[in-house]
Amino acid sequence: MRLRTLAIAAVAFTAVAVLASTPTSALITQLNNGFFDSNLSGWTASAVGNVNVAWSTYDASSSSSSGSAGLQDVDPSAMASNTYWIGLKQCTSAVAGGSYHLSAVTGIPSGQSTTGRIAVVVTYWSGTNCTGSKLGPPTFAINTHADFLWHTVGSDTTAPAGTQSASIGLDIQKDQAGGAFVGYFDDVIFYGGVVSGSCTADATHLCLTGNRFRVSMQWTNYNNGVTAAAHAVPFAGETGFFYFDDSNNLELMVKVHNACTGYGHYWVFAAATTNVGYTLTVRDTLTGETHQYSNAAHVLSPAITDQGDFGSSSCFPASTAP
Repeated sequence: MRLRTLAIAAVAFTAVAVLASTPTSALITQLNNGFFDSNLSGWTASAVGNVNVAWSTYDASSSSSSGSAGLQDVDPSAMASNTYWIGLKQCTSAVAGGSYHLSAVTGIPSGQSTTGRIAVVVTYWSGTNCTGSKLGPPTFAINTHADFLWHTVGSDTTAPAGTQSASIGLDIQKDQAGGAFVGYFDDVIFYGGVVSGSCTADATHLCLTGNRFRVSMQWTNYNNGVTAAAHAVPFAGETGFFYFDDSNNLELMVKVHNACTGYGHYWVFAAATTNVGYTLTVRDTLTGETHQYSNAAHVLSPAITDQGDFGSSSCFPASTAP
């Protein structure tokens, strides 16, 4: 068993084991420095005197070029069962009614003289920059496993009415009086906030994916050169159809899929059964971003598989971007 020392200002605390790790992939987040590549910049120390914080070379992905945030609870008294010290915190923007995901990779060394738990927590605020009033109870994602391993903890939340910002805290709780308790945080992510758009459906427009994406289709009759709007046929939340002049003959299926989680994009897929020239238009009513997909006349339409155009600006609109 190998020991490492985590220095904190004039105080040093020693982790009693190297934490085993599992690989992590690239993650999406609107936080600043949630991966702790080289320091704790972007985070503010809190509970100074009761919690020591320092950057550590421990890394959840075993990367030699990254690390984690170490917290040490040195409060001489024991914490109440539902009370945590916020060792590090960061404020980011949030919108009322937005759906958010919070998670972190956390580790607690075994063999410590005290027991406890660590948690990542989100608190919503009525003002910008985490000012004003706290809205609703905080949401915690907790790790209690002192087992040398990294554990991912997380929670999905909805921002209450009146929300304008959110604070993310890295929290620690020691069960016994005296001594110290150590925990580590890495890959802290927080994202979301996309709310429904303002699409209005009609005979020639589909409203897809949370009433957000407005989809229409123009086609050109190659017999007489006349261009007209295709007829919309709603089907499901993310999916719909179009036909040209015969309701029994569906010409194109289209879907807009929310792949923000893990991929950072909305995906547009469409499949047509035609060789007629057409232009499919997809507009994000929340951001105004618009993309078009066309097929030439007398050409068998290929499938549309767009996994990149509606990117970070759609998953993180200006109103919620960091």
